[in-house]
Amino acid sequence: PDQTKILSGSQDYTTKLWNTETGVVIRTFTGHSQGVYSTAFSPNGKHILTGYFDDTAILWEEETGERIRTFYAHLNASFSPDGTKVLTDGEWQNWKAMLWDAQTGLEIRTFSGHRNVVNSVAFSPDGRHILTGSADRTAKLWDTETGAVIRTFIGHFDSVHSVSFSSNGLRVLTGCWDGVARLWDI
Repeated sequence: PDQTKILSGSQDYTTKLWNTETGVVIRTFTGHSQGVYSTAFSPNGKHILTGYFDDTAILWEEETGERIRTFYAHLNASFSPDGTKVLTDGEWQNWKAMLWDAQTGLEIRTFSGHRNVVNSVAFSPDGRHILTGSADRTAKLWDTETGAVIRTFIGHFDSVHSVSFSSNGLRVLTGCWDGVARLWDI
C-alpha cells in the first residue's frame, strides 16, 4: 500500500516480498505443497494473503513472516477495503465464495449461486459489494451484508478468471479464458 514493497507468487511454492527500489527480496514465505496462485496486501500493509494451488489461503504477518491462520479449500483471497474481512474463492466442491472475519477467522457469510467453480473475487471500493467470476461463464455482483445476488453478468464464452471494480465502484471489469475482457456498468 505504501508502494515500497511488492509481492510475487511462484510455482516454486513460495511468496516473495520485494523492496521496490532495490529489487532485493525482503522475506520469503514458505510452507506449501504447490504453487502460489494469488497475493494481496491488507490496506494498512501489516498483513498479506496468499492463495495456493493446494487449496489454501493463508493470512501472514508481513513484518515477521509469521503464519496467522489458514483458510482451507480456497485459491484466491482478497481483503475488504477496511482490512477487517477476507474474501476467498475457489471452493472446488461447493462452487462458492466465502467472507471471513480477518481477526478471528470465523466465517461471516457464504455466497452460493454459481453453477461451477468460483475463480476470482473482488471487493467494491466501499466494501458494500463483492464480485465473483466463475467457470460457469458468468460474474455475479453480491450485497456483502445480505449475501443476495444483485446482478449476473452474462456474455463470456468461457470461464471468467478475473474480476475487478473501477475506482468509483460504478463499473466492473471481467476477464475470461476466451481472450476477452468486458467492461460493465453496474
